[in-house]
Amino acid sequence: MKIEKNIKFQRFSLIVKFVLITMIFLSTASCDEYQAQEFITTNDLWVGVVQDEQAGPIRVELTLKSQDGQTNTVAYSLHYGVPRSCRLDAEEIMKQGTTVTLKVKTTSGGFCDQLYQGVMAIDKENSSTWSTSVEKPSIRFKENFILTINPT
Repeated sequence: MKIEKNIKFQRFSLIVKFVLITMIFLSTASCDEYQAQEFITTNDLWVGVVQDEQAGPIRVELTLKSQDGQTNTVAYSLHYGVPRSCRLDAEEIMKQGTTVTLKVKTTSGGFCDQLYQGVMAIDKENSSTWSTSVEKPSIRFKENFILTINPT
């Protein structure tokens, strides 16, 4: 009888340990998911400056907006100021660590048309600065710039 109680206690102990480990694992996983969602802060405006060899400094604005109210689906729109005066809309194709890689899906014309199907990479250096690049290897185009959160 004593052995039977001991076995039942051991089983109970194992079940409790399993439940606790599962709860810890799930809470850690949800923290990672929260951090990923925090990385893609929605409805934000990030601003920076691109140095163009011919035109000089050009303002850039990256807008992030949640799509259909979903926090895990984000629309990215990069707007170049004068003289480029155009927009790139991009979608996520990969997330790795603090880097999100995007593919340019639509453009508004002008300078941006040559970047159609190009790639944009955003590396979140900290909560207020993102290192960003836009690249289109087929036309040997690549530029890097820093974006900072626009205080509103």
